[in-house]
Amino acid sequence: MTRFALMTGWLAVIGMTACRPPARQAPGPDPRVELPRITRELLAAVATGDREIWDRHLAEDGLFTDERGVTRTKADLLEELRPLPTGYQGKLEPRDVVVHAFGDTAVMRFRAEEHLTLFGQTIEDTYFQTNTYQLRDGRWQLIASHVQAEVGDPLRANVGSEVLDRVAGVYQLAPDVRMRIRVSDDHLVMERDGRPPQQLLPETSEVFFTPGGWDARWIVQPDAERRVERLLARRRGEDLVWTRVTEVGTRP
Repeated sequence: MTRFALMTGWLAVIGMTACRPPARQAPGPDPRVELPRITRELLAAVATGDREIWDRHLAEDGLFTDERGVTRTKADLLEELRPLPTGYQGKLEPRDVVVHAFGDTAVMRFRAEEHLTLFGQTIEDTYFQTNTYQLRDGRWQLIASHVQAEVGDPLRANVGSEVLDRVAGVYQLAPDVRMRIRVSDDHLVMERDGRPPQQLLPETSEVFFTPGGWDARWIVQPDAERRVERLLARRRGEDLVWTRVTEVGTRP
């Protein structure tokens, strides 16, 4: 076969693939209507511990990953499902629902808002969830799910200027990797070459956070005389050590 003939054959295959129409929706309930309905049922059944609803909508071979990264089977979820304990009241509500169908498979993305009352005290959380459904025997069944918790900023503490002053300085991760921390009014500002400045706000007198910085924390490590010699950049339980290279109490 000549090179021209070979190229022509490949072009024909590519053309056929490119012109192939998108997969048609499989016969069955419209997923744009049915999946949000199923989701509302599943979320409502969490508070009541209604296993029958979860048993009906979850596929036997499904895999479901929670916000901690733990993957469970249908049997695992049914075993763990219980009504809320005495003194607890709560509900989960889906928001910003988006559904995309691909033949007999559909993906649903939504935000779940949790409202939980524990003995009169209220806790509110938000979870982002992606569910994958497959049409089996005319019914949409949940075959996979992944949940991610929204991480908000902690409450900001009120600390005195002396707390900020003792943290201010220049620190290094390596000889050629340095950051400058300076006092700005009632908070700290972290600066590194080539990067925009970032606020450091106090969570306690020895723990600081960056707004919108997920679960990152800056931990002050004072010596025996309470001088700050090191900062620990902690994220998900792992620390990077930044060592001071200017005198304590010297404003950079």
